Amino acid sequence: MTEKLQVSQVIERPKDEELLARLQEKLEEYRVRIGEYSHPEQQMLLLPGGYFKHRILKTVLDGGKAEWGTLTGEIKHDFPDAWEAKCSHFPDAWAVIWDYCVHAGKHTISGMTGQPGLA
Repeated sequence: MTEKLQVSQVIERPKDEELLARLQEKLEEYRVRIGEYSHPEQQMLLLPGGYFKHRILKTVLDGGKAEWGTLTGEIKHDFPDAWEAKCSHFPDAWAVIWDYCVHAGKHTISGMTGQPGLA
C-alpha cells in the first residue's frame, strides 16, 4: 500500500456493477495463478499471497462480505500447519482486497499483485 490506511476488519461486496465485474476478473486471475496446484494447502504454501487474495475475494463475492476473524479462523482450522507457516502474508492480501472493494485499488501498488490496480 502506498500510504497507511485504516483497513476495516470487514470487507463488504461493492454495489457498483462495473466494479463487481472487474472484481470477478481479478478473482479469475487469482484462480488461474494458483490453479496449477490442486490442493488448497499446497496453494497456500507455494503461493500464499495469491491463495489468500483468492480466498478473501471469493468470500466477499460469494457471501456478500468477509470478516477477518471468521475467515482466519476457518483457514486456521482447515490448514493449521500451512497457516502457521504463511499467516504473515494474510494482512497484505486482506489490505489489497479491501482496497479493491472500497477504493477500486487506487492505493494498491501494482507490484503487490503483479497487475495494475482495478481503476
